[in-house]
Amino acid sequence: GSVRGLLRAIGRIREAGARVHLPGHGPAGRLGPASTDPVERHLAWVLDEAERAVGAGLSGVGLREEIGRRFDEQRSRPGGLDFPVRIPGFLQVTASAAERDVLARSVDESSAR
Repeated sequence: GSVRGLLRAIGRIREAGARVHLPGHGPAGRLGPASTDPVERHLAWVLDEAERAVGAGLSGVGLREEIGRRFDEQRSRPGGLDFPVRIPGFLQVTASAAERDVLARSVDESSAR
């Protein structure tokens, strides 16, 4: 899947007036404002971290390990990012999808020049 696509879908669901989301796996939850919704914050954070990691020359396993390390750092800080659903491998899958999004955008931007 696409992290950017998921973020766009969450935005459209919110614009339609939905107050609850039913993910493909994990519990149903209230759809909060964009700045506070835990799923949306998590996805945006992973995408930002993937952009940073790709910019630093990381890819594949190295990128996923770096994002995992930085996620653990976030979780250990007061007020840091956390994700309420614990699905084994979810962070790694999301990081891989974000890496594909970042690389696809780089190709699109190069082609447009």
